[in-house]
Formats: sequence, C-alpha cells, structure tokens
Amino acid sequence: MGSGASQYKTKEEALAAGISEEQIADYLKNKPAPAAAASADATKADKKAAKKQAKEDKKAAKKQAKADKKAAKKEKKAAKKAAKKAEKASRGDSSSSSASSESSESSDDEETQAQKDAKQQKKEEKAKRKATRDAEKAKNKAAKDAEKQKIKELKAAAKGGDADAVAKLKEAEAAYKANKKTRKAERDAEKKARKAAKAEAKAAKAEAKAAAATGDATAAGDAAAAGDAPPQPDWEAIFAPKGDFDKQKDRFGPAPDHTKPEGWYWCGADGDTGPEIVAAGVTKPPAAKRPADCFYIHPTSYCDGDLWNMPISFTGCQDVTEFFMATEASAFNGSCRMFCPKFRQAVVTGMGYPDEGRKATDFAYSDVKAAFEVFLRDHNKGRPLVLASHSQGSLYLMRLLQDFVEGKPLLKNVVAIYGIAAWAPLSLFEGSTAVFKQIQVCKAADSTGCFISYTCEHPDTAAAHVKTLDEGNPGDWFPQCGHKCGSDWRVGYPIVGTNPLTWSSNGMGGGTPDKWLGMLQVFEKNTTYKKGRPVADMDTLTCLQMSSGNGMKVNALGRVDPTEFAKILEKECKTKFDVKVAKNGDVQICPVPKPFGASDISSYEVHNFFMFYFNIRKNLEVRMKAHLSGAS
Repeated sequence: MGSGASQYKTKEEALAAGISEEQIADYLKNKPAPAAAASADATKADKKAAKKQAKEDKKAAKKQAKADKKAAKKEKKAAKKAAKKAEKASRGDSSSSSASSESSESSDDEETQAQKDAKQQKKEEKAKRKATRDAEKAKNKAAKDAEKQKIKELKAAAKGGDADAVAKLKEAEAAYKANKKTRKAERDAEKKARKAAKAEAKAAKAEAKAAAATGDATAAGDAAAAGDAPPQPDWEAIFAPKGDFDKQKDRFGPAPDHTKPEGWYWCGADGDTGPEIVAAGVTKPPAAKRPADCFYIHPTSYCDGDLWNMPISFTGCQDVTEFFMATEASAFNGSCRMFCPKFRQAVVTGMGYPDEGRKATDFAYSDVKAAFEVFLRDHNKGRPLVLASHSQGSLYLMRLLQDFVEGKPLLKNVVAIYGIAAWAPLSLFEGSTAVFKQIQVCKAADSTGCFISYTCEHPDTAAAHVKTLDEGNPGDWFPQCGHKCGSDWRVGYPIVGTNPLTWSSNGMGGGTPDKWLGMLQVFEKNTTYKKGRPVADMDTLTCLQMSSGNGMKVNALGRVDPTEFAKILEKECKTKFDVKVAKNGDVQICPVPKPFGASDISSYEVHNFFMFYFNIRKNLEVRMKAHLSGAS
C-alpha cells in the first residue's frame, strides 16, 4: 500500500484514485526522513573515484612521512648545535693543560646527554604526529565507509522500482561529492603547511651557510647534510700499478726550489700550527732559543693519485701532509727549529713494486737530497741536528744517512735519528753485510747519534710476521722496493725494532723502562674535516688519510691519560698496556680499543707517533742534554 501511495504527488490525487485515508497515513508514517538520503548505491564511477581517493590518501601519507623525517632531522641538528655551543662554553682551550682536558671530557658528557634528550624529544613528537594522523585517517575512513554503505543500500532499493529511492540516491551522491571536496581542501591545507615548513628549513640552511662563510666552523659543521662521512677508500685502485714510469716523468712537474720559502712546508719559523703546534700539557721555547734543528721528512699523503710521483702543484693531499706535521713533527719542537721540505713523493703503491716503485722512490729522494743540501748550507750551519721521518720519509732518511752522515764529519752534530717505520733490515747495521758501521742502532735512552726505528703491530699481526720469518719468506707487508745501498736494494727480516720505552733495539742494551706518558688525542674537536665536522674515531681518520681534498685540519692536540686508557683497555680488551719487541723486529703493543684503534688490525703503523708522541718528546730532551754535555 505504501508503495502505491508514493506514486501520487498530493493527498487529493491519492484519494481520487481510491487510496484510503488509512493507507495514506501508513505511508506517511513509514516514509524515510529526508536525512536518510545521505547515502545511495555506488555506481562504477563512484567506485573508481573512491579507489582514486584511496590512492591519493596513500600518497599524501607517504609525503607526510617524508616531511616528518626531515623535520626530525632538523630538530636533531638544532639540538646538536646547541650542545656544541654548550661544550664550547664549558671546555675552553683543551690544548693548554690537563685541566682543560678534563673540561673537554665533561663537555663531551654534556653533548652526549643533549643528544639523548634530542633523540627522546624526536621520538615523542614523532609518536604524537603519528597518533594525530592515525586518528584523522580513521575518522575519514569511517565517514567514507558509512557513505558507501548507505549508497549501496539506496542503489538496491532504486533497482526495485522505488521512485523515492532514486531521489534519495541523487541527494546521497551530491553529499558524497561535497564531502570529497571538503577532504581535498583539508589535504591542500596540509600541503601548504608542509611547503611552509620546507621554506623555513631552506632559510635555516642559508643561515648556516652564511655563518660558515664568516668563519663559524661549528655552524658549518652542523649545516653539513647526510653523506658527510668520508667515503671508504678504494683499496684496489689505490694499490694498483700506475703505468709506465718513464712515460709519466714529464707530468711530475718541476722540482721544488728549496732556496725559496715556497720549497718548504715549514722552514725554521715560530708559529702555532703544523710542526709548531703545542700539545696538551707541554711547552716550547721560541724557535730562536732552541738548541738544535730538526729535518723532518713526512710519510705518504699522496694515496689516491694516478701518477707514480706527486707534482708539487698538486695540493689535494696537503691537508693530510699538514696533519702529519702537526701530529708527528711537533713532537720535536721543544728542542728544535723545524724544517719540513716539499718533495715529489711517491704514490703509496710505489712502496709495493720493486721495479717502477724503485724508480718512484729514487725520483722522490732526489728532491729530499736537494732540500737537505740547502738546509745544511743555508739554515743549519753546524748546529746540533735531529733527523726525523716516518714510513716513506724513512726510506729517504736511510739514504741521507749513507750520503751525508755515515763516515762523515756531520755525524758528530747528530743528536739522534728517529727513522720511525723504516722497516730497515737489521743487517744494515749488524753483521758482515752492515752498511752502517759508525751509526749504531739505539741501545739506551741517552745514546746520541744512534738510529731509532720501530713499527707498532697488534699481537696477532706480529705473530703472523714472526711466522713469516720462521718460514724464511720475505714478507709482503713492508716496502717491497726495499732500501737502496749503493747499487743494491736490501729487503728482509728481521728489521730494526727499538722499544720506545726502554730505547733498546732488538734485545741489545736497554734499562729500566720509561713510564708511558699517554696517547696523543686527535679525535672529536681536536681534528675536523669538511669545514668543521669532528673526526670521531680511527676508522674515520684512516679514510681521511687515504683521500684527497677532505679539508682535514688539526685544531688542537690532547692527551689520553695513561690511567684512563688503562681502564678502557681493561674494559674493552680485557688486557693491560704492554710493549715488547718481537723476534722479527715488530714492536708489539696491546690491542688498541675503539675509538682510539681502527677496526682493521692488520697494521698499527698509524699508532707509531700517536701512542708514543709524549715519550719521544721527553726522550729527545734526555738525548739533547747528553749531546750538549759531550756524552755519547
């Protein structure tokens, strides 16, 4: 009956057609309210629109997640910047005294706490944003599901011929479109807000860049984006042969002119950087009041080059060279004026190839020899002399000893020879094949004119090298090009190994060991790269030393207290500090815990100066006193 009454527009038409009052009343009583027209049976077009909307919602959620990630990163950087400022205010100059070293440790703790607080804040804000998004998403989904269900029900009724259902379906579709428009407006508002946040982040980045341009190293470091960590060295490329040496010679460029200041990295002057930097807890007199001169030959800094020898015009690895002068040569500035010559050094792989490598080291030595001749003539002029070198530099020092010191009057002026990591066969100094008969290996802390050399190794590595010696093999870890002695090249075990605490070599001589004075601290703020980013650990430092153009800079030299180091060593490695000379000549030291030690233990050469910097400095004072007093 109700459905019959519904086909008439007015009550009068229904009565005229024979519809009773009771039927009309029943129809009016059961007629759906107008508000029920808010839903209808979805058409295929509606389903397509709903699917599209779901896709847009998913896309918007993904964008929002990305924006949240950027915002969190910005918050972390801001917190880190604040922590660094607090650290700077509290630690002061960490290079001046032990007290400032303690202040540095306190500041490091504050920075760590600030980072933890920032991380916790990031988690809380992220959870809050996620909860808000999830609630809004659930609300929208419930509304959409309700609309779709109503539409579905109305569509079924309309198919049954219910004219009233058709009208309600139209109203439901209109409502759906209106709601869709509202949701789109809300999404547009969210996009606008994210765009504003992005613009704010861009402005902050520009501000950081401006701060860097005015010399604010901290701001520059904080502004560094992801990807700041130095890339891992391409070891295969680094140690690959570099081609035909003779065809490259024209590309090595002219030799440095050592009669001019431009031919030296440092030439006897005072200063507070490079070889004149002062480490924590030590002092130095003005250069003019120091009793001796030090001629220092730096180790390899040209590692990722594509030529056998580095042109002087190439400055890409000068940051690394200056790092070595600051962390090695400065050990001698308490007693000596510092002289550090430029030379066309061999690429690092040159030490591993007997043929082309020997040509490369021969070529580099010609520059070092020329520099030494100018040094003796124009600068030293008979003053007490300290000769110092490391790694590749020690290859050339050995040749200087043959050409200028052994059997020559200059020997009487030599206070000491620190040829660190020379890998010099002991047969050069001992036995029937000895080349050096006047220059002796060091046997005591106060010996003068003697040769000191050692290469630190991890206990496992030293054991492997001893096994190589016992098997009669030449080894593959020291320079395969060897040491040139006239027309001969000397390679083999055992090598000269001087204990840097007893100062005896290969079991010869010695006495009561010196107290270990602690390790050189070069990490965190002490050494930075990429305009202010701190070097966090030895793995990072190793990567930087093997690459060019990284902006590495030594800002200060700290000291790791022996007691504190012992605690870390006991906790991390379950052992105690120990130094001994192995059968093959390696100076075996204890495992070095992180961050002071690298992940790779195959070579501890990097620790030669770091571990014994302060002992070398103290030992030179002893030898200088003995030399000046005429003792031998």
